[in-house]
Formats: sequence, structure tokens, C-alpha cells
Amino acid sequence: MRKGNVNPDRKTRESISIVEHRRQINMVLFLY
Repeated sequence: MRKGNVNPDRKTRESISIVEHRRQINMVLFLY
């Protein structure tokens, strides 16, 4: 049960981290 919940949590965290990285890249592009 817990393992099943941990897997989607990690996927959602990875997707959120990717979005944050994309936002950071966009901010850097705007700075340059």
C-alpha cells in the first residue's frame, strides 16, 4: 500500500521539478 503511494508521489515530484527547471531556464533566457 505505502509503496504504491510512494511511486506516484515520486513521479509527481519529478514532473514538478521538471517544470521548475523549465521556469528557471526561461528566467535565465530572459535575463540574457
